Amino acid sequence: MEMHVPEPTFEVEGYDIEQTVDTLGNAVYQVSFQLSGDPDIVSFYSGQVGNDYQYKDGKLVDFDALNLSFSTNVQFGNQADQFSVKVSSDFDGNYTHQHVTEAEWTDITEEFALGKDASFVQSGIKNIKEYKKESTPLYIAFKYTYRPKTEAGTANIWRVNNFQLSGTTAIGNISIADQKSGAWTFVDNFIDVPGRATIEGNGNIMLANGNNGASTEIAAEAWCVSKAFDLDVIDNGPDRAVFIKRIIDPPLTVHRYNYSEAGIYEVVFVAKNATADEERQIIKTVQVVIPPFRL
Repeated sequence: MEMHVPEPTFEVEGYDIEQTVDTLGNAVYQVSFQLSGDPDIVSFYSGQVGNDYQYKDGKLVDFDALNLSFSTNVQFGNQADQFSVKVSSDFDGNYTHQHVTEAEWTDITEEFALGKDASFVQSGIKNIKEYKKESTPLYIAFKYTYRPKTEAGTANIWRVNNFQLSGTTAIGNISIADQKSGAWTFVDNFIDVPGRATIEGNGNIMLANGNNGASTEIAAEAWCVSKAFDLDVIDNGPDRAVFIKRIIDPPLTVHRYNYSEAGIYEVVFVAKNATADEERQIIKTVQVVIPPFRL
């Protein structure tokens, strides 16, 4: 005799809100949902970022802003204007000195605060979205320029740390790259010590002169170039439900959840009856309004 899975019986009868504190002492609004019925399985979406039913199959998000920041210091020399920050959507990804220098780069150095001595200076945050071209990766580079010593003075050593690239989206801020995941590649045209510009053991990017002796009168440069950043649209993956009742659990009559921010949340309960071969489900949606916190 063929057996069919019955449609689950499940209702959200209402909810109550109470301002309280959680186990860590933080102010929260605790929402108590009154439930009826006895489905095999119940899962819950709070409506918050990362737990939103509308993104159960995945979410593609675009960037409203692309925020770049880093820290720098400079030591040991007196040459001016050796360090610059550049971006490009024209670079072809061939990490040779020729290909890097033949690409079109936009200088954005003036947008940032730079180090003046051995103390690291935080650059501030710059939105670089205007430099991104559709369907084209964006590259970020730190360029070190060496000029003849008799003309420009003694070369500096520049260091970069705390590189951060993040994106502002409709679902919050997303980290795109940090100092390590920038995956930096160095190219230069130094004569005596090519490859002197490097990643140090502590993770700092070091940019320094590689021309010695008679070569100190020959201009040269080093580039530290990031990996390609594909920044059009990202797939942030599906939001997963939280299971609040399993098939072996007794009927669920109350579910409590804490919200720490005021707002309007689209809460979704998914109730299922299931066997190994078949399942049936119903969806119940409740709009929860969390008011501003009272002092």
